[in-house]
Amino acid sequence: STQSTGRPWELSLRRGTQPSSSPSTTDCQGLRVVQFLLKRVSSAATMHLDALVPQLVTVSRDSPSVEVRVEGLKTLESVCSEVHFTHVHLHRARVVRGLREVLSDRKRVVRSAASRTLDKWIMLEP
Repeated sequence: STQSTGRPWELSLRRGTQPSSSPSTTDCQGLRVVQFLLKRVSSAATMHLDALVPQLVTVSRDSPSVEVRVEGLKTLESVCSEVHFTHVHLHRARVVRGLREVLSDRKRVVRSAASRTLDKWIMLEP
């Protein structure tokens, strides 16, 4: 069973544990909510970037679910495009370093999403 911390970006990454509802579906829905909030109220997300960005990198790299990895990458892409440069550039090196290994994921859809996301973060400008 997954413990809820009250933070939607803290997703369960333990392999082999299957709560009663599908963890990949729940995690994907949570990531879509974060994407929606970034588009609507990016200023509210700004104060949580220090916690949000590392979690998204971890989910994108280590989740056992392909769908969750792809949604994590899409959410990182949304962070890059929706949050103001002055807040995002602080996390650029961590994201680029953390996602480089995702480029060698065994699934093509994940590699493709990682390539798009890394491109956005590398080309980040004010």
